[in-house]
Amino acid sequence: KLQEVAPKDQAGWMNTHALDAIERLKADLTKAKVWAGLA
Repeated sequence: KLQEVAPKDQAGWMNTHALDAIERLKADLTKAKVWAGLA
């Protein structure tokens, strides 16, 4: 199924996933800071 994806589309898909991962990391860091502040 991955072979059906055009390289450009695959790059866009990877980009989207990278951005999602970064957003998740930022959210986790924010939570960690909040917990550190409460500790």
